[in-house]
Amino acid sequence: MHSIKELEDTLNWSYDQIRNRIVQLSNEIEGVTERGKNNKIFITQKGLGLLRKLKDLEDQGKSVQNGVETIMADLDNHHEEKNTNTTKSDKPNSYPEQIELLQDQIRELREDKKYLRQKLDEKERQIQQLLPAAKKERENPLNRLFAWISG
Repeated sequence: MHSIKELEDTLNWSYDQIRNRIVQLSNEIEGVTERGKNNKIFITQKGLGLLRKLKDLEDQGKSVQNGVETIMADLDNHHEEKNTNTTKSDKPNSYPEQIELLQDQIRELREDKKYLRQKLDEKERQIQQLLPAAKKERENPLNRLFAWISG
């Protein structure tokens, strides 16, 4: 579970932006958050996944409300498919069902890994741009040119 503070850097949103999106998701979907000591809000893994999907939708130009509606539609479609493909018990009772479930989990983990790598690369580029050595390299071509002309 993650606190809102922890997710500010991960999602590149402010505290209030994360809180507003959590409220909208929590109104529609159960299990997004849990309460801790002193009624502190913690985001579950499910909630983090939904926030990442919402961020991707917003990056594609959708509004927060449209993003939440899209996620709801996707979840409804997923539940309908799940209900038609499973028996009364939610637990898989045959090897093919177990394999399919594990493959879905692997697919989700790979998506999370890809997303985290992209964010890590982005942060690394930001750090490199802020380092003094990077600034010197950006300034050096002109300095070298003037030194060559005058020298």
